Amino acid sequence: MGNYFVSRGYEVAFVGMDTHNGVPYFPVSSEINLYNIGGKDTNKQIMLKLKRLLYISKKARHKFDRDLAAKSIASKLKNIIFNEKPDIIISFHIKDTYIIKKHIEIDCPVITMFHCQPEVYFKEILFDTEVLSTTQQSDCLQVLLPSFIDNVRNYIKHDNVVSIGNVVIPSTNISNVENSKIIMHIGRVSRKDKRQHLIIEAFNKLRNLYPDWSVEFWGDTQLEEGYYKQCCELIKEYGLGNRVKFMGTTTNINAQLSRAAIFAFPSAYEGFSLALTEAMSIGLPSVGFSNCPSVNELIKNGSNGILCGDTVQKFAEGLKELMDDANKRKRYGQQAKEDMKEYAPENIWNKWEELIHKTILEYKLKDNSK
Repeated sequence: MGNYFVSRGYEVAFVGMDTHNGVPYFPVSSEINLYNIGGKDTNKQIMLKLKRLLYISKKARHKFDRDLAAKSIASKLKNIIFNEKPDIIISFHIKDTYIIKKHIEIDCPVITMFHCQPEVYFKEILFDTEVLSTTQQSDCLQVLLPSFIDNVRNYIKHDNVVSIGNVVIPSTNISNVENSKIIMHIGRVSRKDKRQHLIIEAFNKLRNLYPDWSVEFWGDTQLEEGYYKQCCELIKEYGLGNRVKFMGTTTNINAQLSRAAIFAFPSAYEGFSLALTEAMSIGLPSVGFSNCPSVNELIKNGSNGILCGDTVQKFAEGLKELMDDANKRKRYGQQAKEDMKEYAPENIWNKWEELIHKTILEYKLKDNSK
């Protein structure tokens, strides 16, 4: 986003709160002003932890932690805001909005972003009325999918909630859905949300019907090593070692996706899955669960993929439907590729540019009317 707006002649500043120094993982334009206000004072942290023990209730400890972090960040952030004199601030998280609105005097509008299903954020701070209040004071709230608009309004009343999805870069790779016999999954290995074991369980039910098919998992296996080992043990138990494999990470995911026939995605919840949308942009038909937020909007059942009930049996049936029919795989995949054009970079950045201009204008009009 920053690189795009710099290319359009805007002045952009990024403020991060990383505990480590270094260069950003993704390329960042040299014209963007980068600030990192992270890091900790170890001695101070020890004293504060001792003070924290004086608070008995969970709510009191939460407020202590929140205010401590907020004041520390605000003391550094306010100088940056004063020097940059922004026309608008885009806040990455509702807790960042709390810091900006509660602890810093600003004279510009704030857009608060939700990078996941909003309910995930609100459940974290449900009893924190101050964070809810400052979120409500945002000039605009941005969510990733239309259904998330009502999700936000279940927690706070706000008239200006807009849906702008993530960017999905169109792929030039050609998919091989008709001839391939590979079921693929992309994502970090995680029991709570990604649930790779369900693919193993479902594929085991189909193994004898489709002896020439296989499963590939691509993604980091180190974040939950215990769960990764359980998945490996499950593969061994079913005797699927030659047909179900964890492939590790890759720097060219499109090349791997173009080798697949089906994208299997049994997530419990998502915000706006980049893994799923990347697979769809290649032209892969997908199988996901109908009760998974985000997935149940991106996958259109019977059009660009299959949505099924949240059981191993139903997931196996969804896979089987696509494994049986190469023409259906091709048709669904072509539609998936077409549907992802909605999230092409120009479309998304144009929406953001329009929203920014509109928000600044409305702020000035409101300010002048006071």
